[in-house]
Amino acid sequence: MLCVIIIGMHDITRLDARLLVAFDTLMEERSVTRAAQRLNMTQQGLSGTLQRMRDLFADPLFVREARGVAPTPRAEELAPRIKSALSGLEGVLESQEFDPATADGTIYVATGDYALSSIVSRLFEQFRTLAPNVRLAMLPLNPVTLSEQVPGGRVDLALTIQQFAPQSWFTRRLFEERYLGAVRADHPIAGMKVDIDTFCNWEHLLVSPYRGNFAGVIDRALARVNRSRQVGLTIPSFSVVGAILERTDLLAVVPERILTNMNRRLFVFEPPLEIDGVDVIAAWPERVHQDPLHAWFRQLCYDSAQVTNSGD
Repeated sequence: MLCVIIIGMHDITRLDARLLVAFDTLMEERSVTRAAQRLNMTQQGLSGTLQRMRDLFADPLFVREARGVAPTPRAEELAPRIKSALSGLEGVLESQEFDPATADGTIYVATGDYALSSIVSRLFEQFRTLAPNVRLAMLPLNPVTLSEQVPGGRVDLALTIQQFAPQSWFTRRLFEERYLGAVRADHPIAGMKVDIDTFCNWEHLLVSPYRGNFAGVIDRALARVNRSRQVGLTIPSFSVVGAILERTDLLAVVPERILTNMNRRLFVFEPPLEIDGVDVIAAWPERVHQDPLHAWFRQLCYDSAQVTNSGD
């Protein structure tokens, strides 16, 4: 009955629930690449699924644009009805409703201090209220050894970026982060409109959590405009960026959420060049993919990231 309201009785034999799941995922991600990763499919496989959806609904549904795909008016109309249908189907398949208030266990989350500051610190209060008997164990995230932790079943979830997630893991985009520049509040450039010459002339601080590199995403952006900077200090953690900036003339370019959470006297500015944003994701192994507790916690992480992203 749920499916009849979407496509009509005469088309029921053509319906595959996986088409609805793929449609719903594309509506959320607005990207074939990210949706395929989340569904653990190849992009080619998802493109084939999308063509089946187009044939079924007699509409393009999603059209390509600069940063992904955009839904058509027909897709926008179908979206709430398909989500409702999926919820109904999930209810039929569930043997019992999961209740975090009565759940117990431990969830092992690998992350760095960036995600601890921007996601976990805001998430935990709600988590503790909803699941009082579940414990969180935060483990240091090292992309070099993350895949090696899988056989032992140690990590249940990683909060990271796509390039650090093991290829066999499921992923879901939490939000896109952008970068801002910062110096101490009484720095000589404080209050100025920072141009590219000023930006490059001052010595920089770079956060390199795993390798102690002296180059990163900012340097790649500078190279595109035939410029470079001098990095005088590299550190492994965002947690001391504010303290170092307040005591030196160094300039840093760091994620916006890190600056939002700093209680420091800093002058924050828009960098004078285009810097690619970075997708922050949740990644998890197949071992916990269908577990109700872990699925609930992943959704809580996603919801918390969306609230934070809206500025609340």
